[in-house]
Amino acid sequence: MVIFADHCQRLEIVVDTNRDSRISVSDLLEWLQFLYYLPARFATLAIDRSSTLSKFLDLNCDTGMHWGGAIFSGVVWLLIFGLISMVWGDSSARKRGGAGRS
Repeated sequence: MVIFADHCQRLEIVVDTNRDSRISVSDLLEWLQFLYYLPARFATLAIDRSSTLSKFLDLNCDTGMHWGGAIFSGVVWLLIFGLISMVWGDSSARKRGGAGRS
Protein backbone atom coordinates (compact mmCIF):
# COMPACT_ATOMS: atom_id res chain seq x y z
CA MET A 1 0.00 0.00 0.00
CA VAL A 2 1.36 3.44 -0.89
CA ILE A 3 0.32 6.56 1.01
CA PHE A 4 2.02 9.03 -1.29
CA ALA A 5 4.12 8.06 -4.29
CA ASP A 6 7.54 9.64 -4.67
CA HIS A 7 10.63 8.44 -6.46
CA CYS A 8 12.24 7.19 -3.20
CA GLN A 9 9.12 5.35 -2.00
CA ARG A 10 9.52 6.95 1.45
CA LEU A 11 5.87 6.46 2.37
CA GLU A 12 5.34 2.99 0.98
CA ILE A 13 3.93 0.55 3.54
CA VAL A 14 4.70 -3.11 2.99
CA VAL A 15 2.51 -5.39 5.07
CA ASP A 16 4.72 -8.47 4.75
CA THR A 17 8.22 -7.00 4.95
CA ASN A 18 10.16 -10.24 4.79
CA ARG A 19 7.82 -11.66 2.11
CA ASP A 20 7.26 -15.02 3.79
CA SER A 21 3.45 -14.84 3.33
CA ARG A 22 2.90 -14.51 7.08
CA ILE A 23 2.70 -11.63 9.51
CA SER A 24 5.41 -12.14 12.11
CA VAL A 25 7.18 -10.24 14.87
CA SER A 26 9.75 -8.91 12.41
CA ASP A 27 6.93 -7.40 10.35
CA LEU A 28 5.52 -5.70 13.45
CA LEU A 29 8.94 -4.26 14.27
CA GLU A 30 9.24 -2.92 10.72
CA TRP A 31 5.81 -1.25 11.09
CA LEU A 32 6.89 0.37 14.37
CA GLN A 33 10.11 1.57 12.76
CA PHE A 34 8.12 2.99 9.84
CA LEU A 35 5.82 4.86 12.25
CA TYR A 36 8.75 6.15 14.32
CA TYR A 37 10.57 7.55 11.27
CA LEU A 38 7.38 9.04 9.78
CA PRO A 39 8.18 12.66 10.82
CA ALA A 40 11.63 12.44 9.20
CA ARG A 41 10.15 10.86 6.09
CA PHE A 42 7.58 13.64 5.74
CA ALA A 43 10.24 16.31 6.34
CA THR A 44 12.60 14.93 3.72
CA LEU A 45 9.69 14.49 1.33
CA ALA A 46 8.69 18.15 1.79
CA ILE A 47 12.26 19.36 1.31
CA ASP A 48 12.79 17.04 -1.65
CA ARG A 49 9.88 18.77 -3.42
CA SER A 50 12.06 21.88 -3.67
CA SER A 51 14.78 20.75 -6.06
CA THR A 52 17.05 23.71 -5.28
CA LEU A 53 16.97 23.09 -1.54
CA SER A 54 17.34 19.34 -1.93
CA LYS A 55 20.39 19.82 -4.14
CA PHE A 56 21.87 22.28 -1.62
CA LEU A 57 21.29 19.85 1.28
CA ASP A 58 22.49 16.91 -0.86
CA LEU A 59 19.40 14.81 -0.16
CA ASN A 60 19.15 11.27 -1.41
CA CYS A 61 16.69 8.44 -0.81
CA ASP A 62 18.41 7.37 2.43
CA THR A 63 18.27 10.83 4.00
CA GLY A 64 16.30 10.82 7.23
CA MET A 65 16.62 7.10 7.91
CA HIS A 66 19.78 7.16 10.03
CA TRP A 67 20.75 8.79 13.35
CA GLY A 68 19.77 12.31 12.20
CA GLY A 69 16.31 11.14 11.22
CA ALA A 70 16.03 9.18 14.46
CA ILE A 71 16.83 12.27 16.53
CA PHE A 72 14.50 14.47 14.49
CA SER A 73 11.65 11.95 14.69
CA GLY A 74 12.20 11.47 18.42
CA VAL A 75 11.97 15.20 19.06
CA VAL A 76 8.83 15.50 16.94
CA TRP A 77 7.15 12.55 18.71
CA LEU A 78 8.09 14.00 22.12
CA LEU A 79 6.52 17.31 21.14
CA ILE A 80 3.38 15.60 19.84
CA PHE A 81 2.95 13.44 22.95
CA GLY A 82 3.77 16.42 25.19
CA LEU A 83 1.06 18.50 23.55
CA ILE A 84 -1.43 15.64 23.78
CA SER A 85 -0.69 15.15 27.47
CA MET A 86 -1.04 18.89 28.14
CA VAL A 87 -4.41 19.02 26.37
CA TRP A 88 -5.57 15.80 27.99
CA GLY A 89 -4.46 16.93 31.44
CA ASP A 90 -6.07 20.34 30.99
CA SER A 91 -9.39 18.84 29.90
CA SER A 92 -9.45 16.34 32.77
CA ALA A 93 -8.62 19.11 35.26
CA ARG A 94 -11.54 21.16 33.91
CA LYS A 95 -13.89 18.19 34.29
CA ARG A 96 -12.82 17.64 37.91
CA GLY A 97 -13.04 21.37 38.72
CA GLY A 98 -16.36 21.83 36.97
CA ALA A 99 -17.97 18.77 38.54
CA GLY A 100 -17.25 19.90 42.10
CA ARG A 101 -18.92 23.27 41.69
CA SER A 102 -22.66 23.75 41.98
